[in-house]
Amino acid sequence: MRPDPVSSPENQFFWDALNRNELQIQQCAQCQIFLHPPRPMCPQCYSLKHKHVSVDGKAVLYCWCLPRHPKIPMFEYPLITALVDLACGVRLLSNLVECDTRNLRPGMDLEICFVQTVGGKTIHQFRPIQANPENTHV
Repeated sequence: MRPDPVSSPENQFFWDALNRNELQIQQCAQCQIFLHPPRPMCPQCYSLKHKHVSVDGKAVLYCWCLPRHPKIPMFEYPLITALVDLACGVRLLSNLVECDTRNLRPGMDLEICFVQTVGGKTIHQFRPIQANPENTHV
C-alpha cells in the first residue's frame, strides 16, 4: 500500500477532497486561474483570495517515466510516474495504473481513480479511459 500523503495548511483541502473521492484544485478568486500546487498568493494577480473548485478528473498524458532502481518497497512495479494535464489547465504529478507501459503515448486520454494508503487516506492516480465497445465502429 502507498504511504500517506504529507499535508500543509495550503494543501489540506486537496487531501481532504481526495478522501471524499473528489478532486479539487485551488482557483484564484480574483483572476480565476487555477493554481497547483496550492499557494497563499496568486502568481498572476497577487491576490490572497482563493477558492477550491471540484474538477472532473479527466486528463491527458503529457509525459511519463519508469523509475526502476532503487525500488521502493511500498510501490508496485512497473511504477509509472506521470505528468497529466487536466482540462482546467493544471499539470498534475501522479501515477498511472491499469495500463501496459508499451501502450503509453503523449495525449492519451486518462481518468482519475482513487486508491487507499497504508494509513487509510485516499490518493489520486490515473488510468486510461477505455473505449466503450458499444461505441466503436468497424
